[in-house]
Amino acid sequence: MLFSKILLLVALVISVVAVNGVPDLCATSADCSNTQYCSSGYCVSCRSNTDCALNEFCSTNVFDLSQFGSCKKFDKDGDDCVAYNPTEMTNLLTSNSTKCAYTYFNYRYNNYPAGSLSIDYQGTCVNGKCRMCNYASGAYQSGEGKNSPRTCVFPGKFATVHSQSWASGKYFEDPTQVWLAILFCLIVLILTFHIIGFLKK
Repeated sequence: MLFSKILLLVALVISVVAVNGVPDLCATSADCSNTQYCSSGYCVSCRSNTDCALNEFCSTNVFDLSQFGSCKKFDKDGDDCVAYNPTEMTNLLTSNSTKCAYTYFNYRYNNYPAGSLSIDYQGTCVNGKCRMCNYASGAYQSGEGKNSPRTCVFPGKFATVHSQSWASGKYFEDPTQVWLAILFCLIVLILTFHIIGFLKK
């Protein structure tokens, strides 16, 4: 009797944990909380990259409901990479360690069970290093979402449109801006000392 109660309790705990990992079902966004969207019949936190924080992407992996519609950090930044084309990226035989992309196994592919990989998010391989975006191409994410539009700054990270001028990579890329920033600080210091000196008189 005690064994059956323990077994029932364990089954209950496992079912609660399993249910918590799966998003709620929905027909419209009205069926979800006020911070979620209804996407492919599930309540999700994001449906575009601008719903996520800077340097995160919205996962489209519908085969893993614990990831689908959630924001994922782009933690491949700075890893060694090879500039593969999309066909090579989705090839199961291509090494994941040198892909500048997040992929997932696509069970719907027409040659199942062999299957294929789908790209969840593809970064860019610049100078042999994986980056979230290519600053030289003027990469930009301007879609509607919960967060601000963003633009790519050196060495390949996103910054908001308003903060891009203050991004450290912007100064590294254009030394003139570094000197202007230093000159601005010196002017502020000189003015501060003059005001303090004027107030002491």
